Amino acid sequence: MSKEYMIRVFKRKRVWICLFLTIIINYFDFSKRTIVAPLKDVTILQSAFNENILIWGNGRLGYFIYTFLIFILASICLSDLISEDIDTKFINIELTKKKKSKYVKDAYINNFVIGGFFTLLPIVVNLMIWMMIRPMWHLNFINSGIDNHMIFSSIFSKNIFLFYFLVFIKIFVMGGIIASFALFMNTKYKSSYLGVIGVLVIDIIVQYLISIMSSLTGDFIKFNSLMELTSNITYIDFNIFTILYLLIMIFIPIIYFIRFSKQRDFI
Repeated sequence: MSKEYMIRVFKRKRVWICLFLTIIINYFDFSKRTIVAPLKDVTILQSAFNENILIWGNGRLGYFIYTFLIFILASICLSDLISEDIDTKFINIELTKKKKSKYVKDAYINNFVIGGFFTLLPIVVNLMIWMMIRPMWHLNFINSGIDNHMIFSSIFSKNIFLFYFLVFIKIFVMGGIIASFALFMNTKYKSSYLGVIGVLVIDIIVQYLISIMSSLTGDFIKFNSLMELTSNITYIDFNIFTILYLLIMIFIPIIYFIRFSKQRDFI
């Protein structure tokens, strides 16, 4: 991420919303959970690596809040960047320093990075807090309570750090995809907040339509929404419906911004 965009992000009051939400998510994850002494519960080997919100989030209030705040965390900071620049005429200054295509590309990339960063931030903070509470035992399928339905489960017991790196990459990329589509919606419809809520609404509608199709055909259609792909690490199935949905959410903004950067009436 460029220094220019980093400064712009942290000068905006919206960044404090993301930091506040990170605190709220972790507060409710810990305040509503009874943290027993290490090794008191013998059902699993208690470790920072298997008690955090990412692994055992289901059923915990902090995780439930996180799943619905994903779209805000990903898109509130920079997704209105282009529409705001056009509205304030700041884009005129930017275009004296760089080409239109370079400006759009920079906005897209930096929005993607910021969206992924703030989507991942609550998870990283949660893991770090657990590292201050629990020891970091060596884990396997037996002593961790992990099952084979978890994504990258084959890596979990072999290299725990590689497992978390891959999961973090997944969350980061999904946050970036959400932020990119929000940037597209805000730019196209000249809005500041449409993209923040719009991506969530689209995600819910698509999930509902898939459920209707499943009911009409009588066959269970495996599908993962953006919300599930971002927050879940279990029962993720990259089938044709999920892949097609992801490609649509990725390429619609890319195609739009390629065409947008070539428009003569850009300003």
